[in-house]
Amino acid sequence: EEFGFSRERRTVVWLPTFGDGVCSIRWYAKQIAGLKARYNVLVRPHPISFRKAPGDIRILEDLNLRIDSDDVRDMNYLYAAADFVVCDYGGTAFSALYLDKNIVQLDVPGADTFYTSSGSSNLELRELLSPVIRSPDAGNLQQVLEDDSVWARQAEQREKAFQKYFAPYRGKSADRVVSVLRSLSGQAYPPG
Repeated sequence: EEFGFSRERRTVVWLPTFGDGVCSIRWYAKQIAGLKARYNVLVRPHPISFRKAPGDIRILEDLNLRIDSDDVRDMNYLYAAADFVVCDYGGTAFSALYLDKNIVQLDVPGADTFYTSSGSSNLELRELLSPVIRSPDAGNLQQVLEDDSVWARQAEQREKAFQKYFAPYRGKSADRVVSVLRSLSGQAYPPG
């Protein structure tokens, strides 16, 4: 409601990171803006972008994209609203993976070189999950979003990637902690 989105449309939440050579705004803003005819589209730039990359923010504003500038927003609300999470680098893809969201990873030309030298797991995740959109293919973004076979395939990939990056207690972590703590104190779990 805050962003005036239609409940009849699916929602794309784009979470571009901050930084020269890794931020996807300059490479993909026009293609993301082109989705507005069929989707609710929200862009949540990295909060530092508003101070350190005003040119990127201007690009988004010039395309009349809805921008979330609330730098203290609980990101869980954005993930919950998203049918598709579009991201480039940083932790957002891993958050979306943990929450089992449909993920589109955007490749920024030249960023692989930067991340290869830093040993980033972002590149590893790109090998595990498709689609990864490269700038020459950005015009196909809507087609990718609408292809149910892409998302069925990715659901299987996400499960494997989840097992690789996270403990297998999805939704039951608190129960596991209680169990461990009770076992340390000599109490049986569950109590009974």
